[in-house]
Amino acid sequence: MLDFSRVNVCFLAGNLEQAGAERQLFYILKTLREQNARVRLLSLTSGDFWEEKLRALGIPVEWVGKSKSRLARLTKIVSVLRRERPQIVQSQHFYVNAYAAAAGRFSGSKIIGAIRSDMQNEIRSDHAVLRKWGLKSCCIVAANSAPAIRTAIEFGIPREKLTLLPNVVDTEEFRPPEHRVSSETFSIASVGRFVPAKRHDRLLSVISRVKERSSRPVKLLVAGDGPLRENVRKQVEARGLVSAVEFLGRRADLPAIYKSVDALAITSDFEGTPNVALEAMACGLPVVSTRVGGISDIIEDGVSGLLAEREDEEALAMHLCNLAADPNLREELGSNARRNVVGRCSLQRLPKYLEDLYASVLAS
Repeated sequence: MLDFSRVNVCFLAGNLEQAGAERQLFYILKTLREQNARVRLLSLTSGDFWEEKLRALGIPVEWVGKSKSRLARLTKIVSVLRRERPQIVQSQHFYVNAYAAAAGRFSGSKIIGAIRSDMQNEIRSDHAVLRKWGLKSCCIVAANSAPAIRTAIEFGIPREKLTLLPNVVDTEEFRPPEHRVSSETFSIASVGRFVPAKRHDRLLSVISRVKERSSRPVKLLVAGDGPLRENVRKQVEARGLVSAVEFLGRRADLPAIYKSVDALAITSDFEGTPNVALEAMACGLPVVSTRVGGISDIIEDGVSGLLAEREDEEALAMHLCNLAADPNLREELGSNARRNVVGRCSLQRLPKYLEDLYASVLAS
């Protein structure tokens, strides 16, 4: 068994915004702190959502992104690592793997890289060569889904460097309401950043179909923020959906949102293992999603949720219409979803996942 008190890890994050990868980072750092590991965090941004919450746990957070120069940032990271001498440098975002790999080499630390999505988006980027070097230079790369591992192998990363570090969810914070309030309106939540991969345009097309066919009024509650938000607003107006769509903005009270709606919709082109799916499932909510990334690993179609192929808007709309018409189906899928998440993805499993990861990298 690994003695966490002997583990010294320095994490490198691209940002600490209110999103899935950053919530997982909070879970990891909190768990390591509870296990008496020595941890600190370097971030390329300052003043983000999770920063003060991490400081409140007693975790040192240092800003290393003041300069826009990549070389200056790398120099700052290396200076911190030489001062602190961590055994391990661990990246939390795909786009900072190269920083972690380069800095780790200068400081003599072992390097853990990260893949947070299914990599389909990342390998198409303008910096694909640099990012491939970053992955190959890591001792181990921790991915949060099996599809990401398969894509990484196709990308040329050796299988022996890749390991699965599953996403987890706090099943005490995210839990079903004692009594889910029934309403005449069938309400659907969408939670995520307004970015191209989330395909809000597809979501609105699906909602239009559901609104036309459902015998119940339909309401879409959209939580999140991002560069495409105004573009999505214009699409809502153009489709005549203003009365059916409510923009909630960036919200910290996600459990309350999940408990107030009848279903969660995910219409993404690319995902890893989305936090929002785990959170909604933990709240006993049925999830309708495109079959992308690690979704199929956490949702069994027809048992703990409903899945459709990425471009099949008709199937997505049909699933939502069926949920709108059948409260027993919503209850059955939601109960199975909660049971599945508690059994496989609860926060209590994270210490063992981390023990396996660090034991492996320290032995390499």
